[in-house]
Amino acid sequence: MDIKFNRACIADRSLPLQPYCEEYSFPVPLTQDQLEQLNTLSCELGLKPITTPSLERYLKANNFIEHYVIDKTRSSYTLDNFIIAHNQVESLGTFLEIEIMAETTDNLETFTPAMRQLLSRLNLKPLKTGYGTLLLRKQHYQHYLKSRFALEEDLKN
Repeated sequence: MDIKFNRACIADRSLPLQPYCEEYSFPVPLTQDQLEQLNTLSCELGLKPITTPSLERYLKANNFIEHYVIDKTRSSYTLDNFIIAHNQVESLGTFLEIEIMAETTDNLETFTPAMRQLLSRLNLKPLKTGYGTLLLRKQHYQHYLKSRFALEEDLKN
C-alpha cells in the first residue's frame, strides 16, 4: 500500500501541482511493526488510526472504497543519484520513472536539470500525473476532467 501526497498542496489547494511528493510504502498484509508509522502518518493526514495491522480495518475505519487496483511490474535501476524504474502497468502500458529519494525538498532544484537532461536523451513525453489518474481518465473520463490532476491537454478540449 502506497501513500503519496504533497503537504504544501494539502495545506493550499490553490498551489500548482508540484514536481515531488512524499511517499510511504507499507507491504501488505500489514504487520504490527508497521502500525506505529502508519498511524502517525494517518493522524498527520487527518485519518483514523487502527489498533491491529489490518488493511481491511484501515480502509473501513477511514471510509475508503476501492476505485481501482494498479497492477504493475517494476524493474528498478540506479544511475548516479537517481532511481530509474521501468513499469509495465496493466491496461495502461509501459512507463519510465526517474526519481531521487531524499529526506527533504531543500535541494530539489539542483537535481531537476540533471533529471531533465537524462530524460531528454530518450525522446520521451513527460507525464505529470499518476497511474490512478490515468486509470480514472480511461474508465470515467468526465469524472477525471473534474480532477485536480487532469492533464492540461485534456482540459483544453
